[in-house]
Amino acid sequence: MSSSPYRGFVEDRRERRRRVALFLLIPAAMAGFGTAVYAALGHLRHLDAATTGSQGTASGGRVAVDLPGTLTFAQDGDLYRLRGTTIAEVLAHPSGARWMQPSAAPDGSLVVVARGAQSSDLIEVDPEGRVLRRLTADSARTLRGGSLENNHWAFHPRVGQDGTLWYGYDAPKDGFRVDLAVWSRSLGASSSAAGRRWSTPHGYTGGDVEPVPLAGGGVIFTRYAVDAQEHIRAQLWLQRTPLEQGHALTAVGDDCSQPDLAPGGGTLAMVCTAGGQSAQLEVAGFDGQRLGAARVLASGCLCAFPTWAPDGSGLVYLAPGAVAGDGFDLWWIAGASSTAQPVARQAVQGLALDATSRPAWTR
Repeated sequence: MSSSPYRGFVEDRRERRRRVALFLLIPAAMAGFGTAVYAALGHLRHLDAATTGSQGTASGGRVAVDLPGTLTFAQDGDLYRLRGTTIAEVLAHPSGARWMQPSAAPDGSLVVVARGAQSSDLIEVDPEGRVLRRLTADSARTLRGGSLENNHWAFHPRVGQDGTLWYGYDAPKDGFRVDLAVWSRSLGASSSAAGRRWSTPHGYTGGDVEPVPLAGGGVIFTRYAVDAQEHIRAQLWLQRTPLEQGHALTAVGDDCSQPDLAPGGGTLAMVCTAGGQSAQLEVAGFDGQRLGAARVLASGCLCAFPTWAPDGSGLVYLAPGAVAGDGFDLWWIAGASSTAQPVARQAVQGLALDATSRPAWTR
């Protein structure tokens, strides 16, 4: 049997999938992991040195729309805050570190991903950028054995109104393979506390990411899978309890990801590509179990991470600026949940934001 043509075909297909997965690593994170080495991983004294206390301004930023509340976003591995028409630095990265994917907690603190070349951790900081504590310990330096295959990755943190921290995490481990599952734990737990796994990812795809906790219990997340043509596609998925099968909210051919629920939970925003090179920004009504008909807010765009305003008045998303060479900037759509066709406006110009990081938006 070891030399049968069928087994050889299966092993060859598995090997091709393995190579694709290793090339993409975490397609859902869309980060590529870069080349920066996070030398301070696991040592809060080094992270404390990154605190800036709002000393700088994001390079090139010009505010065109006075948005409600406070937005925290990532630019070139640093964190900045937009309040009114003022942009100020919150947290600069130390040598070899990259900050990304800030998420706001109900108490006003932020949970931020500290990304390195071979692992990433979740860090809690206060609104002014002072490091409070490390929430995970994912480097092999602080784990058993010290082997690289014992490293872990944590991405896309979200904190629910009940104080539960949700995130994508690559456990259980399978050697060097990186497939994230949705996990949850108390925000107040120690870095060594065991979390709860919610999902079982499809192998060699990048897995399950971008969790959005539901007020009534459960979670919406992006699930990556291989379709009949062996293409990796994304679906929005709903689960009410840990490790249940759950069900899809979108069709696999729509290739939808990056969900965000409007305040009140009645409208879901998402980005769908239908397997193409450009995307559509869409919204759909959500009744707690199913999505209604989708409505397109922007099409033919390189758009990412729609994020609702805390008062529900509209949403922002990341997309290239109107001026060639500007990189990704913030765009604003007022009244995005209404039935009228809204108009997108470029809210901030010339920022060149990190397109793999959803902004955190607080009142």
